[in-house]
Amino acid sequence: MNSLMQAEHFQVAYATNDIDAGLRHLGCHLNITETRTLQGPLPEGGEIHVELAWVGGVMIELLHAQGPGSSIYQRGVQGGDQLSLSLHHLGFLIESESEWSALKAACEDSKAQLLLERVNSEFMTSCFIEVPGISHLFEYILPSDVGRQFFNEVPRC
Repeated sequence: MNSLMQAEHFQVAYATNDIDAGLRHLGCHLNITETRTLQGPLPEGGEIHVELAWVGGVMIELLHAQGPGSSIYQRGVQGGDQLSLSLHHLGFLIESESEWSALKAACEDSKAQLLLERVNSEFMTSCFIEVPGISHLFEYILPSDVGRQFFNEVPRC
């Protein structure tokens, strides 16, 4: 991997201040009729709620987090009573441990900053990378077999 964009781009993610209103909005405009939910605690004590759907060949992710450890997930989200949807990240699929190592080297070479890395060996390894001058993040995912199965079971709209 010579650059951060050489992995398979498969996902576009939006952060929101209201997951239900965000789902209605995306459902109306992107024809999302069914989603797969992923939610639970963050290691720092907060909570995250994610809804996923395939629209054509792209997985759409809507996420909302709150509490300790949630700030990275709420980048760009406006406060207040009105719905806020913000492009949060583009998601890229990593196929192997060697590709993961090459990603980290490409990150260093490009002066990008690895902001967060999470390892759940039973599900996936993931990281968020910030590229100078680009407002959204890049997320890289190295799924286990269970993680691949989870992605395959996300509804297709």
